[in-house]
Amino acid sequence: MRALITGCNGLLGQKLVALAPSEVDVFGSDLSEQPVGPIRETRYVRLDITAEREVSQILHDLRPTWIINTAAYTNVDGCEEQQDLCRAVNVDGASNLAKVTREIGGNLLHISSDYVFDGKAGPYRETDKPNPLGVYGRTKYESEKAIEGSGCRYLIIRTNVLYGVARQTRPNFVHWVLEKLEEGQPFSVVTDQVGNPTLADDLAAALWHLVERSATGLYHLGGADFVSRYAFARETAVVFGFDPELIQPTTTDRIRQKAPRPLRSGLLWDKCRLEHGVHMRGVREGLHTFRRQLLALR
Repeated sequence: MRALITGCNGLLGQKLVALAPSEVDVFGSDLSEQPVGPIRETRYVRLDITAEREVSQILHDLRPTWIINTAAYTNVDGCEEQQDLCRAVNVDGASNLAKVTREIGGNLLHISSDYVFDGKAGPYRETDKPNPLGVYGRTKYESEKAIEGSGCRYLIIRTNVLYGVARQTRPNFVHWVLEKLEEGQPFSVVTDQVGNPTLADDLAAALWHLVERSATGLYHLGGADFVSRYAFARETAVVFGFDPELIQPTTTDRIRQKAPRPLRSGLLWDKCRLEHGVHMRGVREGLHTFRRQLLALR
């Protein structure tokens, strides 16, 4: 089996490379000239998924069995300001990959998000109707529809609140909380945004498990615990030995984020567990793994 991981310099991309089964011939691609994670330079190719001809040439040359698309514009507030770029990456890029996947007879694994929902009645099952609130969520839902209509063999995974440790990646929620805790001053975290935080290591391991089982269709995957961002932040403080009382409760309407957020969100992943035996860890165990990896990286 040969797999091409797009966005291999990102958090999930790096985890997929590191946790790839030994029998999989792994290639990685991203926008930079050189890889920053565990992929070898001889297995790395620069690729802009928004460039249709480039996608066609590289995928026809490599002819991967699986294309695992982790490349995305994920800055939720930035998507409101750069809507054309957001749509180019999240929708056009996914469409380009799907088109060529069909041509070469491969399989496309695409990462989507709980932001396809409005957050009024979560946590959500795969059968619940999407109703995205902002540009990011709309483009992720559009990417799903484009892939489903492309005629390629696909596996779409929706996930949420992804966190983990990797090299030269954008800070995630746990990094932000730790930075604020290290300052030693009280700060506020919202109590009304709820999800099931997902350790990138667990997600990557689950994705490889699904690939090995040749899974197809739409699945949800997230951590075992459904918590507010406030509770998640306080648990982070406890695991890292900080005073959780530094973290004060607030609500979304008070912090004035540019993009709307699905508040009562989170993803129910019973389908993946029952059909494929996937296991995901909860917040405390995930944070202890995060802490060990962060100390090793430093």
